[in-house]
Amino acid sequence: MNLPEGFDQNDIAVIGMSGAFPGAENIDEFWNMLLKGGSGIRDLSDDELQQAGISKELYQQPNYVKRAAPMAGAKYFDPAFFGYSDAEAELMDPQHRVFMQHVWWALENAGYIPDQIEDAVGIYAGCSLNRYMLNSLEINTETFDVVEFQKMLASEKDYLTTRVAYKLNLRGPAINVQSACSTSLVATQLAALSLQTYQCDVAICGGVTIHVPHAAGYMYCDGLIYSPDGHCRPFGTDANGTMFGDGVGVVVLKRLEDAMAANDRIWAVIKGAAVNNDGRDKVGFTAPSAGGQAEVISLATELAGIQPQQLHFIETHGTGTKMGDPIELAGLKMAFSDAAEHEQPFCALGALKSNIGHLDAAAGIAALIKTILIVHHRQIPPSVCWENATPSIEDKHSPFFFNHEVINHQPDQTLYAGVSSFGVGGTNAHVVLSSPPSQPQPPATQATDLTLLLHSARSTEALIEGCNRIQEFAARHPEQLADMAFTLWRHRPHYLHRTFSLFEKGTALQERDQDSVQTDGRLAFAFPGQGVQYPGMLAELYQRQNDCRTAFDHCMKILQQLTGRDFKAVIFGTQDITDTADVQVTLFVAEYVLARTLMASGIQPDYMIGHSLGEYAAACLAGVMSLEDTLAMVVTRGQVMAGAAPGAMVIVLTDRTTLSKLLTGSLTIAVENTAGNYVVSGTEADVTALINQLEQDQIKCIRLTNHHAFHSAAMDSVLDQFRAGIEHVHFNAPTISLISATSGFEGEPFISADYWVYHLRNTVHFYSVIQELRDQNISTVLEVGPGSSIASLIKQSEFNGTMTAITTVPSEKHQQQSWPHFARALARLWCRGLAVDFQAAGLITGGHKITLPGYAFEQREFWKAKAIGRRIQATKLAEAQVSQHRLMPKDARNDLDHSIVAVWEKVLGKQQISIDDDFFNLGGDSVSALLLIDQMSRATGLEFRHSAIFEHHTIRHLVDHLGEKTEHNAIVVRLNQTETGTPVFCLGGVKYYQPLADSLSGRHPVYAIFTHKEIAVVHHKHPIDFTLQTLIDAYAGAIQRQTNRSDIIIAGLSFGGLMALDVANQLNRNGFDIRKVIMFDSFIDSSHQLSVRKFLLDYLDRIQQHGFFSYSSQKLLELWKQYRRRLKTAAGTPAAVSGSEQQVKAFSQLAELYHIDGKHYPFEVLLFRALNRYIRFGKVAKPDYGFGEAVEGKLSVVDIPADHLELINDHHIGVVQEAIDRFLGDRL
Repeated sequence: MNLPEGFDQNDIAVIGMSGAFPGAENIDEFWNMLLKGGSGIRDLSDDELQQAGISKELYQQPNYVKRAAPMAGAKYFDPAFFGYSDAEAELMDPQHRVFMQHVWWALENAGYIPDQIEDAVGIYAGCSLNRYMLNSLEINTETFDVVEFQKMLASEKDYLTTRVAYKLNLRGPAINVQSACSTSLVATQLAALSLQTYQCDVAICGGVTIHVPHAAGYMYCDGLIYSPDGHCRPFGTDANGTMFGDGVGVVVLKRLEDAMAANDRIWAVIKGAAVNNDGRDKVGFTAPSAGGQAEVISLATELAGIQPQQLHFIETHGTGTKMGDPIELAGLKMAFSDAAEHEQPFCALGALKSNIGHLDAAAGIAALIKTILIVHHRQIPPSVCWENATPSIEDKHSPFFFNHEVINHQPDQTLYAGVSSFGVGGTNAHVVLSSPPSQPQPPATQATDLTLLLHSARSTEALIEGCNRIQEFAARHPEQLADMAFTLWRHRPHYLHRTFSLFEKGTALQERDQDSVQTDGRLAFAFPGQGVQYPGMLAELYQRQNDCRTAFDHCMKILQQLTGRDFKAVIFGTQDITDTADVQVTLFVAEYVLARTLMASGIQPDYMIGHSLGEYAAACLAGVMSLEDTLAMVVTRGQVMAGAAPGAMVIVLTDRTTLSKLLTGSLTIAVENTAGNYVVSGTEADVTALINQLEQDQIKCIRLTNHHAFHSAAMDSVLDQFRAGIEHVHFNAPTISLISATSGFEGEPFISADYWVYHLRNTVHFYSVIQELRDQNISTVLEVGPGSSIASLIKQSEFNGTMTAITTVPSEKHQQQSWPHFARALARLWCRGLAVDFQAAGLITGGHKITLPGYAFEQREFWKAKAIGRRIQATKLAEAQVSQHRLMPKDARNDLDHSIVAVWEKVLGKQQISIDDDFFNLGGDSVSALLLIDQMSRATGLEFRHSAIFEHHTIRHLVDHLGEKTEHNAIVVRLNQTETGTPVFCLGGVKYYQPLADSLSGRHPVYAIFTHKEIAVVHHKHPIDFTLQTLIDAYAGAIQRQTNRSDIIIAGLSFGGLMALDVANQLNRNGFDIRKVIMFDSFIDSSHQLSVRKFLLDYLDRIQQHGFFSYSSQKLLELWKQYRRRLKTAAGTPAAVSGSEQQVKAFSQLAELYHIDGKHYPFEVLLFRALNRYIRFGKVAKPDYGFGEAVEGKLSVVDIPADHLELINDHHIGVVQEAIDRFLGDRL
């Protein structure tokens, strides 16, 4: 295209921006602050410093400066929007998080749907040092396992641009730029160059800096560049240092000719941009060079095709340092040497750092955005702190000056401005901008008297906030309503959570419906029956909607040919429509025309149903009959039914049984609407008598206004006449699924004259139709006709919670609101996920793309506390926590599910995860999958293949596909959240040990271990095909995988205590240093009478923990008695032995696995004995329970006044805890 004079093909348009800076959360606030000469640098209170983690000892030192330039929102992020888990978000550099959100907003500002851009989009940007990692994370570079790898991915500054490119599907160059303070302006030059060389069609440039600790002061040190008082005074005689701040800026660029061709909003034009380095032309590495700066300014100006004297403004780098400012001023004078003899200064200087501090990597983009706003608005904001400006700037020969007030330039004047940014190390950048070419802006689209605004978001909270922002914008700019509607529909993404706003004559209507897309639901059109019609029922829609007029006029033409009558006068007249023949014709026309209007608006049903007469509209629209034949059928039907014997009908609200007892004489059920809503037909006398009886019985009823007994024997006399009138009709198979409300017809419904004759005479079973809709997964029912009769029936039914009914045309009472009602219906359909062509519907009638508020991210704080050590960080991420305060997921089937759910929640940083939740839908990715595999293995003792998560995305499928692994491996469950102290491992169960874990919380991590093999045996799901050594190996292996500590404690209840001794021996042979074991009421056979029975009770209790069944102690005794009696009366096991008795046998076999003969245990042992014995349990034969000879260390015995199953419950845990504290005293 031909570009305006003064512009060429190398020019680059700025088409979108976003940013947040000290004192300004967005671009508008930033500009307003600058115009007022405001500052985002502020004082900090002691409370703020303490909240930032600054110690009192530090901030009370005399050289600590309590001032900062913080950016709002630095800690906040919407991870779900970008597909991250909460855990990943907390690890990620906040600079990356903030930058990603502002890239989204900048692209929205440019008029794009950010992740749906077809053009090649490049991105060039950089960030500052990741102080968040240094302050809050600690990466173990020695082991560098998957935990550390994930931290590295989240922290590495090189991934700033590629992370955005991945999440937003940007396919142009994604280049991370690092040149210290000049980073983001260098990124701008590279982005412009990429466009000029056609490496991309849209380019994003920017930078971000966030300091950690956030919103904290700093220690002033003489000789460094920091300001001693927290003020930055560039080019002032009192300049004494700079002040650092936080900020983010993003700018979207496009070739000027492309931007103008697309009618993009152009903020400014980049005319020239250059980058160089000082080399060695300076006193030191960190020092600037006047020569280098002058060269880059001159080159950029030359590339812009202008002379220095044409520049109206230059935004300086201006750090406020005694070295930097004089050198920069010297460089400027060198670059303007040819223009130095002007009589009056002509180029205003700006120094943004006096307003917001030095933003390091974001300094250049902040300066660029300020300058873009200057050339766009043609205003130069006042300078700050120029009361003591360096005299050499404003001498009579200088081309430069500082303005103390806003300078306004003429609207028709092309404004040129430069931006400088100079980095430590000598990389210099300069960009020359001009005001945009004049674009003929179309006037705001004239809004109709009804405007529909569509809103969507990825969460309910974001939806509400976003809708509020748009409505606030509409209140400020009512003249842009039509363009707002167009932009929201065409240039914003349509997410799953949706709502809408209606404006009538510029005023927002109070109603706002909110819904979520039904991804697996379907739509049904429902056509109501006779009785809902009224005069003028389509009048407003006919006036406003082209497709409605077309379909209506076509029907009128056919009816004129069929009857010679003008039904338009009947439908749009003022007289009530009561004649049966007219009622049926007019109602069919209304429903058919309304359906055609909806279909022309892109709404296509999956099913169609009709209530009595409504089936004619459904069948016609499904292609069963032509429109001409259907109108002829309806005309004939209405005429013959009008000639039938008089009768009456009444709605009765009761159950069918009660109603059936009242049906006498001619009375019959004509319609079954729901399980408690019926319509009865009969003679006038019989119906009157029924009504009297119903009123006497206090049963609610409503008499209908019609004068015939439809769907009853009263119609028998007209059936032949009707058949004769429709025999010529050709019927086809339906092209849209139909559901018949007429049961009992022998044959295929809808496609024969016989069906329609049968349909006229017999009962309408509409309730069964509603049931079938639910069976067919219909989630939305659209009532296509006047009123809400069908919607009311669905709301009365038990399916109200699973199906949503939407009406399209109001009842007669509200007919003046037909157009808003229709608009609301289509908007509600869109909210439920249907594709609606609002332009075809006449609701969005064109418009222009405009700039609207950006997406309202659902931002939550993600900010880790200061690092407290590698091991603790890794433990926090890895552990699977279970406590009495944490509810097991309602769908967890067992402790393995429970344990894995806990790991998923920790790794992904989410709560209430279901075993059917998809890992990748929860924000997981390939890296977190590796971490998850590692942590699941640690938590459960099972070996998971690295591909497991990619093959089985849910916990249910993952566990189900573990196969036999779970039978032989021991499962480890963390019972408290303690991170330090000697770990305690409890064998043989889970829930029983929870009170113990709680009592040791804060001093000892407590784990519970069990094997599914044992559980399967005692539940009689598996024979004993393993040895005691198999269990010992499983327990020992699980403990070795769980901990690196050698000085652990092992404990066990009953048989678990016996196992604890052997497991401790095994671990010591493997290099552990276990010296103490705790046993809860464990003993060997020779120490008690009836010891096998004791193990029976023990194992039944353990199985009860796993939720298989529940027995009281008394029931266990009765079970034992029954089993012993049977053993005494039969040889061997009875043939019909019960499952419970088989379990008793299994318990006995497990107990007999253990033998103490010849074993020695070199440990100290704490043995708790339960003093309360069960009835007939047997006396204690050996006070030491048989361990005296086997235990080589000290054996301490503590008696607890409890029975075996209550030994460590909440009632006795205090005594148990004191004994354990004494026993472990040398370890505490």
